[in-house]
Amino acid sequence: MIVRPDEWRQVGEFVRTENRGPAGFVIEGEPGSGKSTLWDGGIDAACELEHQVLRSQPSSSETDLSYAGLSDLLSKILPQVLDAIAAPQREALEVALLLRSEGAQPVTAHAIGLAVLSALRATAANSPVLIAIDDVHWLDQASLDTLTFAMRRLGNEPVRLLLAARGGWAVDPLALDAPPPSVRWREFVDALPVFQTLVLDPLDATQVARLLPASLTPAQVRQVTEQSGGNPFWALQSAATLQSHDTSVPQLARSLSRRLAAALSADAAAALAVVAAAGRIDVPQTLDALNGRVADPIAALDAAIVAGVLQESEGRVTVAHPLIGAAMVEGLPPGQRHALYRRLAALMDNPERSAHFLALAAGSGPDSEVAAALDAASSSAHARAATPAAAQFAEQAVLFTAAGDATDLLRRRIRAGELLFVAGEVERSLQQLEAVDVDNLADDDFERVLPLLVDAIYLVGGLPSAAAMVVHAVQTVGPDERRRAVVFALGSDPAYGLREGRRAAADEAIRSAEAAGSGVAGLALHRALVNLAAAKVAAAEGLDGELLDRAAALEDDLTIDRLYDRADLIRGVWSACVEEMDASRAALRRCIRLARERGDLSGGVVVSRVPGVDGGAGRKLPGGCVCARDRGPSGHLAPDSTALHDALRPGGVADRGRRSRRSKRIARCSAARR
Repeated sequence: MIVRPDEWRQVGEFVRTENRGPAGFVIEGEPGSGKSTLWDGGIDAACELEHQVLRSQPSSSETDLSYAGLSDLLSKILPQVLDAIAAPQREALEVALLLRSEGAQPVTAHAIGLAVLSALRATAANSPVLIAIDDVHWLDQASLDTLTFAMRRLGNEPVRLLLAARGGWAVDPLALDAPPPSVRWREFVDALPVFQTLVLDPLDATQVARLLPASLTPAQVRQVTEQSGGNPFWALQSAATLQSHDTSVPQLARSLSRRLAAALSADAAAALAVVAAAGRIDVPQTLDALNGRVADPIAALDAAIVAGVLQESEGRVTVAHPLIGAAMVEGLPPGQRHALYRRLAALMDNPERSAHFLALAAGSGPDSEVAAALDAASSSAHARAATPAAAQFAEQAVLFTAAGDATDLLRRRIRAGELLFVAGEVERSLQQLEAVDVDNLADDDFERVLPLLVDAIYLVGGLPSAAAMVVHAVQTVGPDERRRAVVFALGSDPAYGLREGRRAAADEAIRSAEAAGSGVAGLALHRALVNLAAAKVAAAEGLDGELLDRAAALEDDLTIDRLYDRADLIRGVWSACVEEMDASRAALRRCIRLARERGDLSGGVVVSRVPGVDGGAGRKLPGGCVCARDRGPSGHLAPDSTALHDALRPGGVADRGRRSRRSKRIARCSAARR
């Protein structure tokens, strides 16, 4: 700690300062810069003050393990706060943390978020809380989203956030070919009203000298400082190789695994390899993984801990430093690494975890076993409201499915496209959907894929591309009534529908859906009814309540994925346009309540951007809708059709210059259930 006294003082002051309400402190630097040391010091200071510390140290192998970080943070306090959590929310949280079996219906992210909020409030009522997360860039997305949701809703509770994050001045030489760590954790920090960021600069020669043996000459200290770039971890490694020719940091990284193997017994090295490859593993699992690999698993684990390369805390084993773990895994021969990942996959009872290791063990070619495991992992993650992880597993399942397995490949492509869209990865969703031969799909798949494909094209490629797709579909649809209902419902869309024939398209879609029979083409019928109501409003014919009542009657039996497709949203926005504010509030509040019930954490933003739903003739409404004061021939207000579309569809044409950001927002406004 004496190497960075000023930085230690800042961390200590943050922990000791008493503030009402949440606050955060971020320690940011490159791998090996001392982030974790300062982070540990902050935890020690909080413990001395008898604060409740909730800690997690995720690793790179855990980024797709949904709610792993949340499980770490809540493991100690959950038994004490369960009574403070409402029963439905408690059950959802227990499902997410794998403490309860999944029910008939997937749990919602909203319920999990509320449960975590209640847990934090109950804990903070007894003592200040420090949420400490090391290597937060590896925190799984489900945990990150849930914690962000809870932190935004804290009031005056004394909850602090201490994060260590990768950043800084150089890349990790052990991960030159790996994708960069996520920066989504910054959204977590942005949820706090107050936060500080401490960026760790490279050490100078004087600071490096404090790390090294006193026997080194000033010239050698300068050499180590230059070779390591002022990185404390690599300075120590460089000092250990002063007599060799491995003097650059990348060369040191490549040689670190060899030096680890030389410094450790074979059994201790095997224990280090198991823990480094697993990332998250408890003591019994570690011993099981070592069984058959070493003569005495207990002795092997103990030897690695005594050597200082592994640490054990609360029954979980971790690598002492992430660079040591990365070096150990990189240094394993391919055959041993493959066998180790297969062994870990067999030991895991969590389908997501097992699929993760199977995918690591597999090569780049198709593998039916791995594809099936990834498929199951996607379903498991989706049932726990972990849509981003579910989408990633589904996308991987496609990659491991053989082209000759046409049925499974089609099913997995469609599912990946749906989940990626809902997760906000619209471009990747479009890649999956464009690989599907839409014209030759069965009717059920046709009704699922074509509307989603057009929406994705609209968000990624723009209005002309989507409109051209709709025109082509109308021209080639054929006589099948169900397919005609789907196609002409798209043709009635206020944005990309047929320019001079939206209303006629809606009429044809309704006729075709009714001709197809009861219970068939319900989504298309609903879409056409809603679009026809919007077309009548745009033509100054007023709001057709009968059309919206028909659409609303269908919604209980359908999965309406987008909030802006709901009849109540049109009713609410239009009522605000004509200054019927009581009716507007009632309709829009129903939309918000539904979004919350379905776990759509952002959908409510669409209908609540103006407090009290204030608006009226000539005033701005949600989405930028400006209602004209002029009335049409029938005496009804005639809002501009483009403005009305913007109000009913988030990120409409008024936002066409910011398409990338809009794609993420609109997709997140889709409910997390398809």
